[in-house]
Amino acid sequence: GWASFISKPVVLKEPKLSINAQAPYGELRCQVCDVESRPLDGFSFEDNVPFIKDDALDWAPAWKGGSLTELVGRVVRLEFKFRHARLYALRGDFHFADAVDVTMIADGQPIDTTPFDF
Repeated sequence: GWASFISKPVVLKEPKLSINAQAPYGELRCQVCDVESRPLDGFSFEDNVPFIKDDALDWAPAWKGGSLTELVGRVVRLEFKFRHARLYALRGDFHFADAVDVTMIADGQPIDTTPFDF
């Protein structure tokens, strides 16, 4: 069977994602969804160029129907499904969006994506 998970809402600051994954006998797929977890046109699992029987520190997901450039500045969720595979890390320049961020973006206002300093 397939395992799957979906991210919290994120705002992509750059059109680049990098995934550390291992699937020597399986595959991994990625889709991009809206805040309500509905796949975006051109970014579904079916549009994704799958990661099959491979091992990579920096797999860059790609879609036949779209480019991450179209999604910069939008609130999205990243959904993954995989079988006989391991997903170790997701890297990219993105900001986890809270309810205030979602509202501000919907109103056309900028959000503060400055990292927290502990």
